[in-house]
Amino acid sequence: MGQSAEGTTEWEEELLRGGCDAWIAVLLTYLPNLSGFIVEPASLIGRYIRSIVTRAAAREAAFTSILQELYDFSIVPSDQWVPSQASDYVPFFNLPSMRQVTLWCGLMDSDSGDTMPGLGFERGTLPITEIVIMGNGRYGMRELIKSCQNLEVFDWQHNDIELLGESYRRFRPRAFCTSLSTQKHSLVELRLHGQSFYGIGSDFDEDDDGEAESELDPPDNWFGSLADFVKLQELRMRVVNLLDFRSESFEPNKALKNILPGSLERIFLPECHAEHTDRLHQELMKLFACRTQKFPHLGLLIIVCKFLKELEPPTATRCECVPDALQNSFVEPIKAAAEGVEVDFGAAYKRDVSQPYFYATI
Repeated sequence: MGQSAEGTTEWEEELLRGGCDAWIAVLLTYLPNLSGFIVEPASLIGRYIRSIVTRAAAREAAFTSILQELYDFSIVPSDQWVPSQASDYVPFFNLPSMRQVTLWCGLMDSDSGDTMPGLGFERGTLPITEIVIMGNGRYGMRELIKSCQNLEVFDWQHNDIELLGESYRRFRPRAFCTSLSTQKHSLVELRLHGQSFYGIGSDFDEDDDGEAESELDPPDNWFGSLADFVKLQELRMRVVNLLDFRSESFEPNKALKNILPGSLERIFLPECHAEHTDRLHQELMKLFACRTQKFPHLGLLIIVCKFLKELEPPTATRCECVPDALQNSFVEPIKAAAEGVEVDFGAAYKRDVSQPYFYATI
């Protein structure tokens, strides 16, 4: 098991102490047909598990039958905050059957591909087809994404915390556009969620050049064009990231009908604020007008409205729902236009601020 006599002795001593990492590593060698590995918390993965997985990924002589069937690797949330980077799990990513990776552990991003000898982030080498991550993607997870051969599903949940109690970074959609452009030949489902779990205000760190990040790269910026993502079927993205609201004048190349691929079947637009409705209404009407020619597969549009309305009778509390004026001028016309081109339409509103991902149909 150990790669040296000294290493084997240390491993044995850790087993006698009841170390979880050491025992799980041994167990992995007795499960040649293991297809899924779920970890909670992330701190369970230590030097011994990494050693076994690294040697299995490198197909060392005594490890050619170990973990070769592992398909799904997941780290699930726990009460512990364990800072980690994608590079910490590179041995798992390099296993030959690995396809689904879920890292719901507050992952931090890095601008380097530094990993371990023999295993790293090499462009177009990883067999992973589905990635689900919650973390802080300062650099758009570029090292991990560009290393995938044919990524089909990417689901990102942003967290403002880069390093707990020390560093906070806003959501950077444009960085993900750059990274995901390496997968535009294969990406089928894209879900980008910019909602932060923690209300930390505007106390964000400065960028490397000293300019405040909130001024340099606002959180609600434009993702970029998706027109070249030729296999994309499902898109979930905030309105403020899908449309460029910062442009001072209309630019045809940024029109919704020109930045979406004709392969789209389902569009989900979360967090549509009242100030977005005029522009979104105009863009959707133009899209519907060319639906038959440019978007023949489009069959579903969901808009999650995030409007504030005073409760009646007046109280100190406000509820998030659709005011009658916007229901009549925004929701109903879009619904009618969508039905006219055979696109199923649904609108929802945010039901409970303490449960940001629970929605109720209007």
